[in-house]
Amino acid sequence: MNSGVSAETLKLIMRHADFPTTEKHYGAIRSAQAAGDELQEKLKSKTKKSALAGE
Repeated sequence: MNSGVSAETLKLIMRHADFPTTEKHYGAIRSAQAAGDELQEKLKSKTKKSALAGE
């Protein structure tokens, strides 16, 4: 996660000349994190259903 750091701050830290470069990388990271979170939730849900079915 980004730990509350703004994209503008990341631009400065990463020493990018322009914001679109930071946005490209920052956006890709956020998309991957969102996909991982969604997958994790679906797996949790499936595990709970499987546990209940086995009772």
